[in-house]
Amino acid sequence: ADIKDDQNQEFEIKEKGVLISSTGFLEKTKGIDILIKAFNKINHPNCWLLIFGDGSQKEYLKTIAGPKVKFYGQVNYKYIPSIYKQSDILVQTALWPEPFARILLESTFFGKPILATNVGGNPEGVINGKNGFLVNNEEELKNQLEILINDQKLRQKMGKESKEIFRNKFKKEKLIAKIIDCYKN
Repeated sequence: ADIKDDQNQEFEIKEKGVLISSTGFLEKTKGIDILIKAFNKINHPNCWLLIFGDGSQKEYLKTIAGPKVKFYGQVNYKYIPSIYKQSDILVQTALWPEPFARILLESTFFGKPILATNVGGNPEGVINGKNGFLVNNEEELKNQLEILINDQKLRQKMGKESKEIFRNKFKKEKLIAKIIDCYKN
């Protein structure tokens, strides 16, 4: 499915400050517990971790979440562009090697810095140190998150890099895939 940038579907995020968002299923393999634990260790007065999605781990995750973690539950996909635009940092903490997570494609499209686990297809969407950071454990996640929270210029620079990566890498691949489909048919 194409990424839609529909201005009319606003989603109201009440929290203000540096907004770190995670979207997806709340299952063990998604590593949201590691994200919450890393975020809880960050002492910054003006940042929030926003969790969008639902799953079997939701109640457990709520028990480990600190006061600056907000659960929004499952949201309609039409609000995802609005959520991404309002977010300052997007996080993808899958623990198993997913081929390529849609969140990476969307994060680059909307020009956001990305923190992702160094597994599966994540290195395709995150060039470490350029448009975000690839992390291997909770400590690295905490450290890199802290760097991004405290450095607005770096977030903006990495966001621009994400847009470039989308333009140079994913738009062409989409075109190539369409051409291959034509030859197959």
